[in-house]
Amino acid sequence: MNILAKPVASAFAHLLEDDRGLDEGITGGGFSALMYSNKAWALKHQKQLYPIVRPDDGSPAATVNVIIVGVAPFVSKIYYGAWTGVANRPLLCKSLKSDVPDPDASIPQSKHCAICKHNMWQGKRPPACQDHKRLAVLLMPKVTAQLLGAPLKEPVFFKVPPGSFAALKAYSELLRHEGHPYASVVTRLGFAPDRQFQITFDVEDVLDNKDAPLVLPLLKDQLTQRIIGTQPIIREVKQIDTKPSKVDTGILEAFSGQQEIMTALAEEQKQETEQQQAAKAKPSSNGGNTIPGTPDQAPSKAVIIEDAEPELEAGVAAMLATKVDGMLK
Repeated sequence: MNILAKPVASAFAHLLEDDRGLDEGITGGGFSALMYSNKAWALKHQKQLYPIVRPDDGSPAATVNVIIVGVAPFVSKIYYGAWTGVANRPLLCKSLKSDVPDPDASIPQSKHCAICKHNMWQGKRPPACQDHKRLAVLLMPKVTAQLLGAPLKEPVFFKVPPGSFAALKAYSELLRHEGHPYASVVTRLGFAPDRQFQITFDVEDVLDNKDAPLVLPLLKDQLTQRIIGTQPIIREVKQIDTKPSKVDTGILEAFSGQQEIMTALAEEQKQETEQQQAAKAKPSSNGGNTIPGTPDQAPSKAVIIEDAEPELEAGVAAMLATKVDGMLK
């Protein structure tokens, strides 16, 4: 018997208007991504890969529609290492802003991207460290519902390769010329027929006012900012004043009955200090070139420095030796 088949009590029915659930804020430690390979599209979601196919015959979809909700204001870098014939090469180094390796880079290749050998042309060969542009895009809910069983209502990461920078720039200029923000249109992503790694960008449709309340919040969404890299993962922590305050030790209360003894000790210490100062100020018989410890200037207690007591030092050494010997057994 499905217990959830029982209708919700009317007193709780209004809670259904709030679409939040127990998984609110949980992103699985990362974010989903729109990926491409061999002119085929796929959605990577929660470490699973979902190929995007045509609804009619199930063949790989040549295009995919998205709404661009965020663009990184900088170009990022990523380095996989030398090609060894293995498709899934490990990611060695990366830089969000193309200046220095990210703190979580596996094997940083240089302290600064500008002087890294992988960021330079090797003759006619382009740099091995690849530039890319980070976009946050929203896939059409009907597409993600078919893939996941429920529509994905959050943006996903889309990496634009360097060979597509010119096409992205031309598309941006087209939208700007026509007076349309990139978030106000449905963008059709495809592949250039004569290029292997070039993405194409075209307008599929223009959004209506009814779409705005659903799309506009995504532009400032925290996940969007994480995808495009404008919200740092490591935030600056406010420094806390760790200067210790005076600790109430209870010494004065504990020794209140010995106040006279403490006063006498303090007076004795004061007299001893005055004697030491007077001895230092006393002129010597050898013209002032006195050596501490000579009859002319006897050393005061303030300059007598004793080493550790031999017996105590030997006892500590024996104790440590016993502990170390016990650990080795």
